[in-house]
Amino acid sequence: MYNFNLESVQAGGIELARDVRIQCCPGQVTLLSGPNGAGKSTLLNQLANQYPGTLVFRPAFGLRDELTVEQQVNLFIKIFATVQLNTEQVLMQIGLSEWRSDLGRTLSSGQRSRLGMVVLICKSSTLWLLDEPLNGLDHNSLSVLSGILTVHLSQGGCVLLVSHLGVAHLKKMLPSVWFSEYIWRQAQIKALSAPVDTVASTSDSTQQFFYAVSASQPFASNSKSSSWLALLQREFILMNASKTTFMWSGLFLLMILSFFGLALLKPTQQTSLAVIWVGVLLAVLLSAKDWFSEDYQTGWFRLLFAARPELIATSWLVKIVATLISLLFVIVPIVFLASILLNLSLPLIGAILIAIISGLLLAVPLLGLVSLMVFMTRGGAVLVYILALPLLVPTLIFGLEASQAQTLGRSPMAVLMLLWALSVAAFMLGTWVSNKLMMLILD
Repeated sequence: MYNFNLESVQAGGIELARDVRIQCCPGQVTLLSGPNGAGKSTLLNQLANQYPGTLVFRPAFGLRDELTVEQQVNLFIKIFATVQLNTEQVLMQIGLSEWRSDLGRTLSSGQRSRLGMVVLICKSSTLWLLDEPLNGLDHNSLSVLSGILTVHLSQGGCVLLVSHLGVAHLKKMLPSVWFSEYIWRQAQIKALSAPVDTVASTSDSTQQFFYAVSASQPFASNSKSSSWLALLQREFILMNASKTTFMWSGLFLLMILSFFGLALLKPTQQTSLAVIWVGVLLAVLLSAKDWFSEDYQTGWFRLLFAARPELIATSWLVKIVATLISLLFVIVPIVFLASILLNLSLPLIGAILIAIISGLLLAVPLLGLVSLMVFMTRGGAVLVYILALPLLVPTLIFGLEASQAQTLGRSPMAVLMLLWALSVAAFMLGTWVSNKLMMLILD
């Protein structure tokens, strides 16, 4: 049994409710009904922060338009499943077998909601916080949700469901579910029906339909190593599906170098190196604002924080590694071609490419932290990026030195080793800082 006690519910410094007391019993759904905009979703977020590991679910939570239905199900299973699940069985349970190859953007709202229910099938948290889960559901989708809830409740699970619909309407939509009800009215939450100490029972048809869930055994497939690989797989699939972010960075760099080549027909070596480095760092900075935006907007971070909080830092690290690899594939060829057009010698071009790769090892994790800070500024992204420019100055200075060290009769190894050491420190410190930043963002 969960007894939720909050002195107040606030959003943006405004108090939405005070002295909140809600009791959630095993085997039944506790309904919190109220008008749109009352603060129900805010309440769920505060409760999720109060009880780490609690599953927060919203329709289409954590889904990406670039993934196919089958890819999304596979990734949810690999990252969140605490029982042995088969992708084909899960697709049948949510009624999307025929749409396995369809992209998320082509699905209807009801189909997206059913796809999001895979998280409910995967995650075995005792407490579920469901935010308007019935929005856009047809009769078949309601049957799927009812079956999932019934299995969870029969195993002693607790569910707090918020909706603008009353309990009488929900009982018609989910007839196999037992409800107790609270109502949110005029900044107060009052109990309309007392919780009953009961456990839901599943019918034979429901047990058979959700056999893969109820009969599965716990397993260790969601270990940190396998989850790391699943997160990395997810990032590369998303980046392959939406190449525009990095292509724009490459195009921006190409325009800078092209305009520079047309403006100065015979630039000096030092000038060419400076323009190449400034162009590379500005191109990376240009793309940084989009690295985490989609995952933030689709609720992926909130879902990950609720279901696998230990993977928050890992998720940031995986994103940075995948972003670094993608940027190198775009930037290195452009720099190579531009260096040839600027009549730089082959030994110097080789030194430039090695220095740029080493410099990006330092710049990308630093900008990865800046891109998270954008979500804390409420529209102050430009200011954040202006403040980020000083972080790139060491990369520019050491990168220029490593690029031209050989032509000046010096060994570049000392500077390169310094860049590598700073890169290792940036990755290690960034992993810790990103975890703290994410907690602040989601709080």
